[in-house]
Amino acid sequence: NKKKIDPGTYMLTVDATTENNQKKWHLAKTFTIKPENAKKINDEAITEEKAEVSYLPMIIGIGGLLLGIIVFLSYKLFQQKGR
Repeated sequence: NKKKIDPGTYMLTVDATTENNQKKWHLAKTFTIKPENAKKINDEAITEEKAEVSYLPMIIGIGGLLLGIIVFLSYKLFQQKGR
């Protein structure tokens, strides 16, 4: 959840109906959130979005490094066989 709950007075309104519309319920309830409760709720409920780590640049870098090592070792081996 990204939205903070501010302290204050709120009203919750719920309307419910059975599938066949034979019964209906209406509930209206006023409640207050105190500053200390809002802080506790926000600390528990609000999660920071973590930055996604892109592995593609790391994979390309490691692949390039391995390719460079293979080319270097092949070149050295080729030089030794030429002697």
